[in-house]
This record gives sequence, structure tokens and C-alpha cells, in this order.
Amino acid sequence: MKWHDGCDFTADDVVWNFQRISDPKAPQFFTQQFALSRAYLTNFDNIEKIDDHSVAITTKFVESLFPYDMSYVLMISRCRAQALNYDWTAYANQPSGTGPYRFASMTAHERMELVPNNDYWDKARVPKQDRLVRADDQPLPGGGAALRLDCLRQSALRHRPLSLRRHDRA
Repeated sequence: MKWHDGCDFTADDVVWNFQRISDPKAPQFFTQQFALSRAYLTNFDNIEKIDDHSVAITTKFVESLFPYDMSYVLMISRCRAQALNYDWTAYANQPSGTGPYRFASMTAHERMELVPNNDYWDKARVPKQDRLVRADDQPLPGGGAALRLDCLRQSALRHRPLSLRRHDRA
């Protein structure tokens, strides 16, 4: 398997990513990702490479939800991060993953374009369309429940459902 930037995805990348979110002494340590991931890492003790395609994760205690928690640990390309000198803002604007779609372009809060990853390992799952576009035709200025309620009162949110997700509540 390869990252979208062409580098191989190996066990070294998995170890590097766990260090990025758990080891303050690692050069790739990212405080913001540590803060976002630590709720899922409460049982994580350490990780070690077994071979090029296997790692062993040691936990602090037996927990049935540990595999589920690990699905929230996001993997990013070590090659891309190093090429960008760990500039996480630049990485967010030039991400590299391993999935069937590759990042093409983005306009913040408005539009994101993805293109098929023709090098995807599962050829049957390579997307058939040329491009996938996620566009918000009426972006909300600012955001948050109070603003949405105000916009709703002013009829500015025609045909848009009001979202009261937990983190939107004041």
C-alpha cells in the first residue's frame, strides 16, 4: 500500500504516527492532535514495529473497546509531513492519505475536490467518476447555534436544516 504522495505505507509510519500524538519528545509531536486523540489513547502504553507490515501495541489494561478507539487514531504520511518540515497548516492544505480518493483542491468553508486514486490497492474500489466535489452553496458566516437561530429568524436559512449538534450549543 502507498500513500498518495507515492511513499510506501509501512509499520514505521504507524509507529511514527503514534509518536506524533503521544510522545512530546518526538520531533513530529503535534500538541493539537495529542489533545484531540488523548481520549482514545487512555489505554495505550506503547507501540513497537514487528516487521515492515506489523506492529504490536501494548495496552495498560484489557479493554474490549480498544480496537474501536484505535479507529480514531488518524494516520498521516510521514514523507509529506517531513517534506513540509512539520508545518501542520501546510499539511492540512496538501494532505496525503491511502484511500480510493486523493485530495485535489479546497477553498476553505466552501468547496473540496477529490479525484480517484488510480494507484489504490483494491482496483475494484477505484472510483469511476472523474471528480467528487463537496460544495456548500450558502456557507454560514461564523457558525454556531446562536448565529443559526438568528439566521433562521431572519429567513436566511431557506431550505437548510438547523443543526443543534452538541458542540454547537452555547
